[in-house]
Amino acid sequence: MSEIRGAVDDPQGRIVIVGRESSALESLATVMGRVRQRYPGISFELRACGREQAARMLVEGGASFAVLDASWECESWETLSLPGEDRWGLLTRKESDVAGRESVRRADITKRALLLPSEGSRELGYWLDKENQLDVVGRYGSGRVACRLVEAGVGEAIVLENAVAGNAGMIGAANSGGGCGLVFVPLDWLVGLRCVLAWSKQARLGRAGEVFVETARAAFAGEAAAE
Repeated sequence: MSEIRGAVDDPQGRIVIVGRESSALESLATVMGRVRQRYPGISFELRACGREQAARMLVEGGASFAVLDASWECESWETLSLPGEDRWGLLTRKESDVAGRESVRRADITKRALLLPSEGSRELGYWLDKENQLDVVGRYGSGRVACRLVEAGVGEAIVLENAVAGNAGMIGAANSGGGCGLVFVPLDWLVGLRCVLAWSKQARLGRAGEVFVETARAAFAGEAAAE
């Protein structure tokens, strides 16, 4: 009986979280910190990957949780809405003719050499309309890769602001006068990307997973109340 009580009061284990780069991951970092302060026996592993791989890892038990684009169908999972919203925009070199603008229209990109994400979102698809009418010169799998490709002059990338901001020190605001080599210019009209934390309805979370979900619900409920 004492062993069972100890396992409940001091949960142990590793929580694997997979999914796309987004501000949602930053909000989860705060939750992880709170969990670790109270339960040092719980550890975390984060892996950036696309939606299909993340969903497959949840099904196969390779991940405890996934950060998924909220615009996709998520009925097959238990979900928790995550705070934060990421803007889509054009990552370009500082000397570009659009670098000083407040936003970029679709008409501005029709004849530009573009790098698109390997996995986009439904909102981005609506904004782009028909990709076959654009000059798509390549695709990238992470914000870090997008930065390097743009920096090398391969093309200009449609990116999530948060995904590139954390991957290169040279990123700056479109209208800043700093010395960075790349700038981010938001797309006009586009609704920002929101994400959810998802986990399997069938798989048992275990005490460590339950603690993580409980802590996340409490943290995000407090943020919602503050708004």
